[in-house]
Amino acid sequence: MHAVDVVTSPQALELKSSTLDPNLFDFGDSPVPAEWKDRLKHELANRPNVFSLDEWDVGLAKDVENKIRLSDSTPFRERSRRLAPADIDDVWKHLQQLIQAGVIKESRSPYASPIVVVRKKNGSIRMCVDYRTLNRRTIPDQYTTPRVDDALDCLNGSKWFSVLDLRSGYYQIAMSEDDKEKTAFICPLGFYQFERMPQGITGAPATFQRLMEKAVGDMHLLQVIVYLDDIIVFGKTLEEHEQRLLKVLDRLEEYGLKVSIDKCQFCQSQVKYVGHIVSEKGIATDPEKVAAVKNWPEPTDLKSLRSFLGFCGYYRRFIANYSSIVRPLTELTKGYPSTQKSKKKLPKDHPKTYLKPSEPFKEHWDEACHKAFKTIIDRLINAPVLAFADPSKPYILHVDASMNGLGAVLNQEYPEGLKPVAFASRKLSESERNYPVHQLEFLALKWAVVEKFHDYLYGARFTVRTDNNPLTYVLTTAKLNAVGHRWLAALATYDFNIQYRPGRHNIDADLLSRQYSNLEQWTDVPQSAIKAICKHETTTSFRFADQLGIPPTAIPEAYAFPVSMNTQSYDQLSSKEIQVAHDLDPVIGIIKQAIHKNDQTVSVKTDSPDTALLWREKSKLHLKDGLLYRMRKTSSGVENKQLILPERYRTSVMKSLHDECGHLGVEKTSELLKDRFYWPRMNTDIEQYIKTCGRCVSRKTLPQRSSPLNQITSNGPLDLVCIDFLQIEPDSKGIANVLIITDHFTRYAQAFPTKDQKSITVAKVLWEKYFVHYELPARIHSDQGRDFESRLIKDLLSMLGIRKSQTSPYHPQGEAQPERFNRTLLSMLGTLESVKKQNWSQHISQLVHAYNCSKNESTGYSPYFLMFGRNARLPVDICFGVAFDENAETSHLQYVDKMKKELKKAYHLATESANKTHLRNKSRYDQCVRDQPLQEGDRVLVRNVGLTGKHKLQDRWKPIPYVIVKKLANLPVYKVKPEQGPGSVKTLHRDHLLPIGYLVRLPETTPTTKRVEPPVTRRQRRRKESSSKSDNSNSCSDSEYEYLCESFQNYQVPRLVQRHDIPTSDNANSEDSSFEVESEHALSEDDAKESEPSNAEQDITEGDTEVETDVPTPRLRKSNWKKQPVIRLTYDQPGNQTEEPVTIVHHGMVIQLNLSSHNSLLESSKSKKHSKSRYRH
Repeated sequence: MHAVDVVTSPQALELKSSTLDPNLFDFGDSPVPAEWKDRLKHELANRPNVFSLDEWDVGLAKDVENKIRLSDSTPFRERSRRLAPADIDDVWKHLQQLIQAGVIKESRSPYASPIVVVRKKNGSIRMCVDYRTLNRRTIPDQYTTPRVDDALDCLNGSKWFSVLDLRSGYYQIAMSEDDKEKTAFICPLGFYQFERMPQGITGAPATFQRLMEKAVGDMHLLQVIVYLDDIIVFGKTLEEHEQRLLKVLDRLEEYGLKVSIDKCQFCQSQVKYVGHIVSEKGIATDPEKVAAVKNWPEPTDLKSLRSFLGFCGYYRRFIANYSSIVRPLTELTKGYPSTQKSKKKLPKDHPKTYLKPSEPFKEHWDEACHKAFKTIIDRLINAPVLAFADPSKPYILHVDASMNGLGAVLNQEYPEGLKPVAFASRKLSESERNYPVHQLEFLALKWAVVEKFHDYLYGARFTVRTDNNPLTYVLTTAKLNAVGHRWLAALATYDFNIQYRPGRHNIDADLLSRQYSNLEQWTDVPQSAIKAICKHETTTSFRFADQLGIPPTAIPEAYAFPVSMNTQSYDQLSSKEIQVAHDLDPVIGIIKQAIHKNDQTVSVKTDSPDTALLWREKSKLHLKDGLLYRMRKTSSGVENKQLILPERYRTSVMKSLHDECGHLGVEKTSELLKDRFYWPRMNTDIEQYIKTCGRCVSRKTLPQRSSPLNQITSNGPLDLVCIDFLQIEPDSKGIANVLIITDHFTRYAQAFPTKDQKSITVAKVLWEKYFVHYELPARIHSDQGRDFESRLIKDLLSMLGIRKSQTSPYHPQGEAQPERFNRTLLSMLGTLESVKKQNWSQHISQLVHAYNCSKNESTGYSPYFLMFGRNARLPVDICFGVAFDENAETSHLQYVDKMKKELKKAYHLATESANKTHLRNKSRYDQCVRDQPLQEGDRVLVRNVGLTGKHKLQDRWKPIPYVIVKKLANLPVYKVKPEQGPGSVKTLHRDHLLPIGYLVRLPETTPTTKRVEPPVTRRQRRRKESSSKSDNSNSCSDSEYEYLCESFQNYQVPRLVQRHDIPTSDNANSEDSSFEVESEHALSEDDAKESEPSNAEQDITEGDTEVETDVPTPRLRKSNWKKQPVIRLTYDQPGNQTEEPVTIVHHGMVIQLNLSSHNSLLESSKSKKHSKSRYRH
């Protein structure tokens, strides 16, 4: 190892002082006055912490770290590369300097990248690290640097410039502690890692550019431009520039950054910046860089040619028709393999189609290539100075097209003539080379305006100069193809006019790029004609598609109809018509006549109140051109003239400014009207108009609580059981549903995971997993899901003597306990570990048991105790010997007596606690209730519920008015039917109804006509069949039904006789518990027309049910059906024994049930097919 003495330079020691030597700042040949320079030098010297005087005196950015995110964090280790003996000493010294500056330190990282040593022109070394392996694994940061062209355009109007350069900018950013080891590099002299951000890693430019833009803040692009470590400060005046310069230095110091004092240029009228010369005149190429191209050797292979084209391409904005000039050179780059690896592998026997990049051009370098090479060098050396784009000056666009490519020059007019702002060019694609001349000119115009110079021309008025008459022809012809329509639609948003010059006055496009004289031989094409042509072309209807020989769908609708064509036209009223309306108006006519005669004695006592109100405004009224106006001062103090609007026009005006302006509220609609019109009581009229607007009512009226909270009561365990389905994400076995069964009185719950929600699944779970383990409940309560309202469930509960009640749709308050338990169960499942969540169905029984053993807030007891009369014994009780039955009785009789007493007391306390909880909830709930009872015949709107998919634009209430038919006793539930037209009677909760009275203006409905059905395709028929199959999936198969019937027959049903008196709190609703069933197949076509909706009322609990009965629709399968009488069957009250056999007719199946013997169920189900065929005939 080599020992190196560290020597601190005198310049670095000066940094520790409070100020710097003003002589350190060199202003060069700046035209700033001497006294100004001296004052500014002292200002700069007072900021010593922002200037770096030594190569290794780098700053450290505050609160900024560079992080490396890897897609593959597996460590890698590259082999160390050998060093030349002559480089070892220099590399060692360089490493020690980096260590002393705190840039690197020794490492023990599992990562290792090799170094590469390059000699500079001055003989010193540049040590680089080969981070290619690390960069391939790095997730890139997409923060981009600004485009050089866009950045330079911000210098428009500036006269003074200062350039700042950060000292080793990357080294001024610290690496994240976790990512330092990823930057480790290995060499024969040691193993090190970076403490500061190294060069060459992916994401470093983005991190640095983000820091610099954050440092300058809102000054970026307005007062200063930062392009990585190059900073340019600009200003129109010297005072403004000095202020901005000091402000930038202060912000850099605030962020801990330092600039290199020997590379700074202060207060210059011309500076070098990112390879350009920037001055007040504009932007020019850097002579030092362009000088290198003078002696550039002719390229001999692909690598040298790409190097030359890359250098010239950086300055292509200075060269007119650049693409056309270099086309022979770009053609030479074809035939070589792509720089990126092709994903498509070629077969082994594929012939050689590529040239080797190292092969010399030889005969491929012809005279055209030599001429293009010399021409582009000459253009670069003699490149013009591009003016800054000035938005206050008009733009003049020259376009040119040839078979070699497209070219455009954007100019602006100055007193000394036209000055170029930018040149643009591109080559043609293979398909574009087949375009005719006029289409190429049209393409050049569209490309130059829409693509290249959009940022300059959009929103500005400009002139297009063309030397080809076909361009004017293209704009005026009506025979454009689909591509032409798209181009013309894109040009329609720009404001320009075309100047055409005949060919005899034409000059070469190349001369256009060199000579910028203002020629007068231009023929103007009127701007109005251009706009009319564009609008005409862009609104061409699809009938022209036939002329083009293409289908109409080939023209995008956006280009065929860019502007809505179905706009309502208004006939403008003449001044004479409004005068006549004023004179005929009973209020305005009197006031107008009085003002015209200057009569101050108008009697308002005998006239209408509106006359008196309008006469009060006489000081603000005046006549102009025979019309009566009112002067009004706005909130900004500006006088506004309001036309006194006659009564005959008021409704149409309110309709125009409310209905056709988005149905705004009262305040906004009033402002729109008051800015234009006035009439007496206009606020009242506007408010009444909007309150009675049907669209506003159906869309904007929020649903409100319209009925107090009622309570579902139960008198003991299993008196009322609630069932509901909970749907969760599928587990590893595909189970996604849980059937929740909750006892209303005890809150005892059970949850059974299921793979579907079919009725056969519900029946099996109820029968096999609940009824046989507990007992038959008196009543089951559920929502109106198809799985709970199916034929199978109804038959099962009817045969077992269990009453069935249901809630109204979309009203979860009617089934509050299952909803509350669902939330608790989801919370408990959510606390499982990630591994257990994948098999949540295996843990659900344990969680439900834990819930049943915990105390319920409403009852004050655990559900398990209220159900079984004792507390559950848990594993922890057995482990620690905790016993709940220390005072256990010795005999069964004593145990029963004790349990009766304890349960009686517990039931009483639980009922009281539950009632108190309900009263507390009811008090809180009823505070927001606006009780408004409805009467028979009232008009209402029905709430729009049950929408699927995205429905943010849907109305809150259906626009069809309904009328109240009947109110159910003691419940906030109403039967409603449509006011007009056919429709079923619906039973709805009060919260789903909105009273509207007779004043609301609803949209008129047109009479419905029979719709002609379109032809049905095979795909649509298959979808319909699969949909019908899924709908029938809830019905069980014959074998499943027979299995259940056999299970029901084998099970003796003592509860049907024993529980003849089922306690219920719905005495008011159990007056008529019988219901009627009409067989669908027993109807003929004539019967279906005359049939009325069946009044099948099941038990309605708490007023939260909805029984929606539709008019039965006959299924006409054969034309020779015979009219048969409707079979009406009556069920006795559930729970009472009957000697009369009960017959069920449903979907062509006849079942006779004799509940006293229970011996004919299985035979009737087995004869299903025979009964079905007999029934049809």
